[in-house]
Amino acid sequence: MITAAESGFKSSPVTGRVLSFAILGGLLLGAGIGWLREFWYRVFRTNKQVEAILGKDSIALLPRLPKTKKPRREQPTGSQSDDPRMVARGPDLSWTVIEAPFSRYAEEVRSIKLAMDVNRGVETNKVVGFTSSMPEEGKSTTSTAVALLAAQANARVILIDCDLRNPSLSRHLAPRATIGLLEVLSGNASLDDAICRDPVTNLAFMPAVLKSPLANSSELLASEPMKKFFESLRDQFDYIVVDLSPLVPIVDVRSALSFVDAYVLIIEWGMTSIETVQRAVHAAKAVTDKVIGVVLNKVDFKSLGRFDGEPGKYYYKNKLYARYGYVE
Repeated sequence: MITAAESGFKSSPVTGRVLSFAILGGLLLGAGIGWLREFWYRVFRTNKQVEAILGKDSIALLPRLPKTKKPRREQPTGSQSDDPRMVARGPDLSWTVIEAPFSRYAEEVRSIKLAMDVNRGVETNKVVGFTSSMPEEGKSTTSTAVALLAAQANARVILIDCDLRNPSLSRHLAPRATIGLLEVLSGNASLDDAICRDPVTNLAFMPAVLKSPLANSSELLASEPMKKFFESLRDQFDYIVVDLSPLVPIVDVRSALSFVDAYVLIIEWGMTSIETVQRAVHAAKAVTDKVIGVVLNKVDFKSLGRFDGEPGKYYYKNKLYARYGYVE
């Protein structure tokens, strides 16, 4: 048998081959890390990103809450719970402002309301629309939380579901309602007949009851009856909070310009891409001009400090806020 030494060839290690694989592996690893970093930072994660890229104030960081959070206040029983004109109380996260008033979530919702109040430079600046770039970013939950917070402070508040293509807010807050916004606009029902109320906060809610898909939602939002309807609300309520559709799928938000005074834009933290939001706001310039602030929603505060520089590691720690009542 001929040995490696007798043949003149090395059996181990094969230096050239190992070096080639190492270089190739390093290049692939570097490219992969670069791609991950690019993907990682092409979403909104900090206030500074929002203000630098969109040129709008970042007014709140709403924390991510467990979806299984249960309400501590029980629903009314008996005939009251079956009343189609009573706001349904469920495990929705928006009720956290009532059930946990000293939570970080409630404090950030107060920040949104403060931005709305500060922006009311003129008396008629009452109608505030909540929107997002894409569905499922939390605009409906946020608009409900703001409306509940204002109503709890004894303000006259009405929350209106104007997401006429997908009125998910109505399905949650008024699942048994048989009349709503469309019936009022057509003259088949009065405002008092269509409004649902929360018995604790006295929040008024105007649902959108759809018996079939609504193809002309944008025309309806831009119609003269809709404009007159909102004008009639200005003398009756201190806050008119409007849940609108997202910007990207349909044009309905732009159709609401005639009656909405200001907008709040909701962005899902760490998920919605910067390019998507930029495309949405550029396509709706008139809406963007009325945006009073941006809310980053579903924020992971445990991770946030890593993206906000050295001070962020300590700034977002709950223990620093405990002396002011935080319970989380």
